[in-house]
Amino acid sequence: MRILVKSVGYSIGSMTILDQIQHTFTTGVTFVIGRNGAGKSSLLKLLTTVIPPSCGEILFTQSSIQPQLGRHRKVLSIEEVRRLIGYLPQEFTGYPQMTVEQFIKNTAIHKGIPPSRVRSRVEEMITGTRLHSLRKKKLRHLSGGELQKVGLIQAVIHDPPICILDEPFEHLDLEEMLYFRHLLQRLSQHSVVIISTHQIEQIDLLGTADVMVIESGALRASGTVQSLGDLHRFFMV
Repeated sequence: MRILVKSVGYSIGSMTILDQIQHTFTTGVTFVIGRNGAGKSSLLKLLTTVIPPSCGEILFTQSSIQPQLGRHRKVLSIEEVRRLIGYLPQEFTGYPQMTVEQFIKNTAIHKGIPPSRVRSRVEEMITGTRLHSLRKKKLRHLSGGELQKVGLIQAVIHDPPICILDEPFEHLDLEEMLYFRHLLQRLSQHSVVIISTHQIEQIDLLGTADVMVIESGALRASGTVQSLGDLHRFFMV
């Protein structure tokens, strides 16, 4: 899977939110970093196809083999892309009237997990995230950290080829963060995983990764963690 962001801009009225973003996302983890208000969440929404760019284009391509064309990269339609995405928005609410178990089970079914695997996958996620004692509790009664875990589960439960997470580790303790780190590391071996954050220490938890730095709606820098060096300098006034 490959995501090509080609000279993408996004505006609301006369306000420019993103300007001439050019980047290619491939298999592995990419952190999108920047100060609050830099445009990270808007970029992630564009990547989920929730909103269209004001200019430029975003192409999602996948390796394909066809008799007449041989091996080539197929450009996916928006409908095809949406079936491949797992997404955690910055403000996740889910269905407040559902219980934790109901919501996760319904998500597993909706995301196409085979019926024979739904129960075991739901149990695996509930147990791994320490939500077993809250399984009958409605989402509207959960704390911020508890709801964040449910949001992360719905984004990764089906091992999506494209996983887009907006500030996913907010409200999580270290043990919970480590659990999801393991899931994301495993997922990134065959999927495109994109994580936005304004907390540099969260990048170290996932080890080697690519980074793109957004500043005032523009791409200031991109590369590996090692090649960019001290990331704190991008947050200095």
